[in-house]
Amino acid sequence: MKITRRTFLKMAGATAAATAFAPGTRFLSAPAIIHAQETITIGINAWVTSLDAQTQSGPSNVGYRIYGLMHDSLLQIGRDGQPEGLLATAWENDGNQWRFTLREGVVFHDGTTMTADDVVFSLERMMDPQYQGIGLTVGPYLASVEATDELEITITTPAPDPLLPYRLANYWVNIMPRAGVEAAGFDAMQANPIGAGPYKVVEFTPDRLVLEQHSEYWGGTPAAGEIILRYIPENAIRVSALQAGEVDMITNVPIDQLDALESDGDLQVVSTNLFNFMNVLFNTTAGVTADVNVRRALSMAIDRQAIVDQLFGGRVRAMTDYLLPGTLGFDESRPVLTYDPEAAAAALAESSYNGELLSFTPPVGYYVNSELVTQVVNQMWQAIGVNTELAPMEMGAYGQAYYSGAVSATIQSLDSFGDPVTSLLYIWTAGSSNFFSSFYYPQPAEFDESMATLSTAFDPEIRTTEIRKVISILERDMPFTPIYQTADYFAMRQGITWQPHPLFYVDLRPNNFSL
Repeated sequence: MKITRRTFLKMAGATAAATAFAPGTRFLSAPAIIHAQETITIGINAWVTSLDAQTQSGPSNVGYRIYGLMHDSLLQIGRDGQPEGLLATAWENDGNQWRFTLREGVVFHDGTTMTADDVVFSLERMMDPQYQGIGLTVGPYLASVEATDELEITITTPAPDPLLPYRLANYWVNIMPRAGVEAAGFDAMQANPIGAGPYKVVEFTPDRLVLEQHSEYWGGTPAAGEIILRYIPENAIRVSALQAGEVDMITNVPIDQLDALESDGDLQVVSTNLFNFMNVLFNTTAGVTADVNVRRALSMAIDRQAIVDQLFGGRVRAMTDYLLPGTLGFDESRPVLTYDPEAAAAALAESSYNGELLSFTPPVGYYVNSELVTQVVNQMWQAIGVNTELAPMEMGAYGQAYYSGAVSATIQSLDSFGDPVTSLLYIWTAGSSNFFSSFYYPQPAEFDESMATLSTAFDPEIRTTEIRKVISILERDMPFTPIYQTADYFAMRQGITWQPHPLFYVDLRPNNFSL
């Protein structure tokens, strides 16, 4: 069966297929007003340790924010949750082969022009096991990558794969020039990568990234001559820096600062609902939360609507499902997930819980308003009789604990867009690192059976049925419980025209950013 990009969109449930995949239109249709010498400084709440996206672990919210400034991939996820073209202008499927037509005239930061060989090199480098990067997650789905024309590649998959465009629409599937990368070497790429994105690297330090305009960018000349990212993890300092004019834009504006910033005539606040929701992760394999009745009690003790109304002023959405609206399989008929403290106390009484300490260990400063959210959730758990300890962890220590399975309960965010097998359910696929199934939720055979069907089924009705089976298993076993859909808040000075993206991108391409 041959499937073109337009057919693919219809299968995925897209509502604007004809425009979403129209070659060459998304980034060239809105030229920027050019102020070539202007510098824009952005205060950002989290940081990366390398600029070589292909060889790093992840995915991460900060990775989505930073890497797209200097790198372009074949595809990216659009605002409708579907893949759209960047360095690829068309793609079609025939059995276990996907053919991608490449954009003509793409110039890398080193002045060379992109060819199919560069794309083959980049995909092979991304999957190189010596780097142990996130690119390895794509490896199980690619049997071979070939340059079948000067501006065409053909990817052969081990089996027919309905989701390959989603798998390639990620920041770590970025394209770099073979000759330049091989000549410079691995170490040079960590701080000075050669990309095809709108800005190129000048300087990278542990708290500062300086980028300059890529004047030959295929999507048009970028609006600013220079972009400076400053790592400012403290919320108050980041807000003060904006108010003092030390930076032009900040990420992750605290909820309690929104009204003050919105009322400042020199500033503006922009926001978007994200393809992402906050949830409480439970360790189902060890400790207090190994008992499913404890997990159910903890879930029913959370008043999601109160959190949305009182801590976010109604700016976000309480979760009704394990999926977000617009995601294949979402059930729009469901009410907000159950809040019932009496039933929660009863479930706790039926469990094996006997007053043991539950350590609740959220990361510090990574998620908007998370400090208040975790305090309130902790109080709700104590109200049903759980002995809890709220012990926030700095990001370094948190990462080590999280990825080694040493967490009993924490908050995390999960993506939900397009097809959930490549967003929410990705952590249980063959391409994932398997830490989640190894440490937190070794999924049952029935879960794997549905996921196996989803790995090859193109029919949207079959996919929807199997997705709902998986969601029902998650609700039964409760390795995590959704709380609210997240939103992203930025503040910036007047005179900047820019809109945030639902997948965390700080997209400064010419069609989305002007001065």
